[in-house]
Amino acid sequence: IFCNEAMVSKKEDNKKGRKGPAQPELEKRRYDEDTPIEKTTEILPNKKSEVVVKLIDYLGEPTTKIYSIRFSDDDKYIAAATNDGDVQIYNVHMKKKSYTLVPEDTAKKVPFSCVKWRPKNNARKTKNVLVTTNAEGEIQHWHMNSGKLLSTTKEEGKEPTLNSLDYNPEGLKFAVVGNAGALKIYDEETRKLELKLTGEDAPIPGHSSRISCVKFDKENPNIVVTGGWDAKVLVWDIRNKNPIRAIMGPRIFGDAVDVFEDYILTCSHTEESPMQLWDLGTAQKVTDIAWESGKTSIDTALLYCGAFSKVDGSLIIGAGKVTNEAKIFDRNNFDLHVATIHGITREIVCCDFGNQGNMFAIAGGDGYIRLFSTNVLA
Repeated sequence: IFCNEAMVSKKEDNKKGRKGPAQPELEKRRYDEDTPIEKTTEILPNKKSEVVVKLIDYLGEPTTKIYSIRFSDDDKYIAAATNDGDVQIYNVHMKKKSYTLVPEDTAKKVPFSCVKWRPKNNARKTKNVLVTTNAEGEIQHWHMNSGKLLSTTKEEGKEPTLNSLDYNPEGLKFAVVGNAGALKIYDEETRKLELKLTGEDAPIPGHSSRISCVKFDKENPNIVVTGGWDAKVLVWDIRNKNPIRAIMGPRIFGDAVDVFEDYILTCSHTEESPMQLWDLGTAQKVTDIAWESGKTSIDTALLYCGAFSKVDGSLIIGAGKVTNEAKIFDRNNFDLHVATIHGITREIVCCDFGNQGNMFAIAGGDGYIRLFSTNVLA
């Protein structure tokens, strides 16, 4: 399936009986910064899978890099945190930009590393609040409708850069991680730091380098999972303030750890076994996901991101650089490869599933958000 703005030559090739890329073409799947950005997407489906992936549309422009995307609770909007220091919010149904969040002093714009929608809470008066982290160590709360910056909390220290943020299930606390290598827990109402966890001198040591990703266990607000550059994924219990389990091996370079029920997904920046599932309760490996399925390149991707689908966790996605591709797998069918999304001229940095179960999106170095649908609620 080809989905791009220059489909004619592809269709002509198909008419001539070409059923897939020839081996010489596979050598050309590696892209670099000198490759012109093109608004192209190719979908290679697995005919053995009943799950169908379709490109809905492109959002955004090739004027910046996108480091983080997130659907709103009702999937009406998708927010994109950019290298230019603003958050672009698109109406998914109308396929257009609705809001842009930007500091009043544009001279102080710094790249955003993460964007999240604050979970809904009936006790709060202010709705449609987003939270961002950036390279200067700032945690900022924004109001979508007014574009107002509600608050800024500043991280201090020699390594203030923040890389990831996540809320606990109730939305009462949030966790942040960054280059300093510590896990920090904040109270949402007061925006005050409650815990700073390093795992120093603990039986299971903490991270020795920058932490790239943090995720709360949605079923237990006391459990937090982190992953970083030190090839280590840690499971923390914030009640005892230390890691309680460790997974050794996955090198996490982005939003590449996710938690669903009893499982941890890791998408590693390594050529060998880049995508794996682990048992949350034991930290033992459940399986290696067959990333080589649906191969479109002689090269191997280095992954930046990954996620479970949000309704039942039956679909998983991983994506990254070198081959600039994303792959979907079906956990309900023995982790069967569903589709490979490729033909993209820049790295894929971030991905997200919609909350209603039949949409997902990818984005990254070319500035486009690619919006997809599936024929299943997952």
